[in-house]
Amino acid sequence: MEESDSQSRIVHAYFGELDSNRIRETFDAQGVMWERDLDFNGHLIDTSLWVERGQALNKKLLDAFAALLQNLASVDSQARRHLVEYLNEDDNFITCHMDLEIPGLAALAADGEVSPDAFVKAMQLTDITLWTQAEPDHVVLDYRIDPEHSDEILAVKLTAQGELIAIDWES
Repeated sequence: MEESDSQSRIVHAYFGELDSNRIRETFDAQGVMWERDLDFNGHLIDTSLWVERGQALNKKLLDAFAALLQNLASVDSQARRHLVEYLNEDDNFITCHMDLEIPGLAALAADGEVSPDAFVKAMQLTDITLWTQAEPDHVVLDYRIDPEHSDEILAVKLTAQGELIAIDWES
């Protein structure tokens, strides 16, 4: 099958055969069209591509998403720099977790305080979501400090080209 720039069914070099008429999991008209567990630094990262049923797929956007995933170490490093900046401006996420007395956080506390650098270094990248139907199309990287003891997330939202859109505290 020849790839075109935009159609509901294509074959992509990274994602394989994609058909937006066959989404797996639905939330309204949106759903997961592609999903993989990526091994990154010894952790499996749940990675998914969300589309609207019947949506035209853009090869250039898929290429940009694939490039981000193939350069995940660099993207992760960039996202962590953004997280440190975010927590330097507002440390409520750290304070919340210190109040929860999560095991292991005390070890990060030099002189009783956890620095944003130490906190972000201890965070785990747990999920990556590629959104094609949002404006703008974007990637969300979910970071958690201790997935077994807290469902709180700092979601780093990037454009498909890797530029920061926002960081949101979610759960």
